[in-house]
Amino acid sequence: MKTLSESIKYTKEKKQYQITKLEYNYHKRPVEIYSDYLNNNLFSPGIVALNIERQSTWYLWQYINDALCDNGVNRELLAKSTKYSGLSNVIYYLIGTKVPKYDSHVRLRSATMHLGQMLFLGWDDRAAKYGNLLMLMLDSKHCKGGTTRPLYQWFILMLFCRWQNIELDRSKLRMPDDLGVYDVALKNLTSGDTTLVRRIVDEMSEFHILNSDEYDKTDEYGNDTEAEFVSANYFVFPIEILMFLMIRKRLGMPETNIEGNALLSLPLNRIPDFPVKYPNHDVVDDIFDKLYADNPDYPKR
Repeated sequence: MKTLSESIKYTKEKKQYQITKLEYNYHKRPVEIYSDYLNNNLFSPGIVALNIERQSTWYLWQYINDALCDNGVNRELLAKSTKYSGLSNVIYYLIGTKVPKYDSHVRLRSATMHLGQMLFLGWDDRAAKYGNLLMLMLDSKHCKGGTTRPLYQWFILMLFCRWQNIELDRSKLRMPDDLGVYDVALKNLTSGDTTLVRRIVDEMSEFHILNSDEYDKTDEYGNDTEAEFVSANYFVFPIEILMFLMIRKRLGMPETNIEGNALLSLPLNRIPDFPVKYPNHDVVDDIFDKLYADNPDYPKR
């Protein structure tokens, strides 16, 4: 996309299509799968995890659509989406501890965004646990060291490591040597110069907008290239920038004034003043109860 207005227009159209055309596969069918599993008519927790992941996406579509269509910013939808995405990845990991060849996982590019969403919602303890799970999966059969792109996934993981005081062993990973604008942000993560930090935030915002495109590109030599942000779920929801601001706050750095930054000023990007309540016990928790009852040797999540 070239401008924020283009990103907003495209995202609204895409969310309207997804909500009206894909409800069965992403919302109604998962509910049927849960019922089958809980009633012992379906014996594959991997399929259940996949459908929890899909329903997580459904709630995220609704959150973004409502916010962009002036229907209000419903943090409960984002909270439910984030809960489901995290728990689906936990199930993938648990299955992998017992089945040698099972390596399914939530794609790292998405999982890191979910990590940022946990911090956005004020779930610091859950974010710390989930971030450590991602570190385990990154250096395992699940993620196999990750992929070089997108860059933002590495930026988020580096922010997490700085927050948790973890030393990331880059020799085992496919992490690029150059993270571009994100390297500048990491270098100045604990800077007290709020004018400099604001300039970096604006540069990341411009990078985010210009590098949001669902369609793959081909360069002048015919090589396939890919936009940084390829899911319209995040064209106007820049979790990586919000996480940068949130980690600065958690490290005790002075607050950065974002007034006038059009992307971060969108209502859905306003960081909540107080933690959003973690969703109550529901069918996904029932699935976990059954999963552990059927597999008592699973490590506790």
